[in-house]
Amino acid sequence: MIGTKRPVIVLQERDRRLLEELGSMRVIDREQAKIVAGFNSTRRANARLLALTQTGFLKRISLGSSEPTAYMLAGATIAQTAGIPATLFTKHQLAINAIYLIVRYPTTPLAGISLLRWLRFGETLSKTLPLIPDSYFELSSAGNIRPMFLEVDLGTEGLTVWNKKIEQYLSFAVSGEFVRQFENNRFSVLIVVDREPRLHSVRTCISKITQKLFYLTTFERIKDHGFWAAIWHRPEGEQTQSLI
Repeated sequence: MIGTKRPVIVLQERDRRLLEELGSMRVIDREQAKIVAGFNSTRRANARLLALTQTGFLKRISLGSSEPTAYMLAGATIAQTAGIPATLFTKHQLAINAIYLIVRYPTTPLAGISLLRWLRFGETLSKTLPLIPDSYFELSSAGNIRPMFLEVDLGTEGLTVWNKKIEQYLSFAVSGEFVRQFENNRFSVLIVVDREPRLHSVRTCISKITQKLFYLTTFERIKDHGFWAAIWHRPEGEQTQSLI
């Protein structure tokens, strides 16, 4: 019996870059793929993603009829976390990736600022600290290194979870564990939320515990003004500021 042969594709440099980034980004949608691979048109991006799927490099993930299609490496699986649906996990990862792409592939690079490294975590920061940040990255700015943890909040966690996270980050800062693991003296925690009311709620929660470490903003503010603009709130005070 004659079997059905899979189409053959010649991988281009942009394909390799896309597949390599997916190794750490885990999932990607069309708009994010356009940034990574440098597609200038939606039509060409759709055609290439379809070709990579048909030839077995990628697989499609449906997030619902009103949501964009996501893609992941063909041999990868979505990590299952207790109580978190796979679609929610995927949307959360796409939101993390959106921040990564802003920092990694800026449309207008800022003079003197460069990304040194970006880390993702598959386990807790230490055996004694049950904290798994969404990401960690380091920027070089004017000869200084700015370490930053990233937390993306889509409004699915209760504020009791945030109380624990705040205490854990503070413990990580004062225990010396951060210095030992990352070889830097101090860090910031960036929190990006999906709505202004959520920003207010999380910020109020933080302000009851500390005035340090944390910077908060929304995805809409980033979209309207840019990641590097003065859009970031500290736990207290009305004046917003930039990260650099």
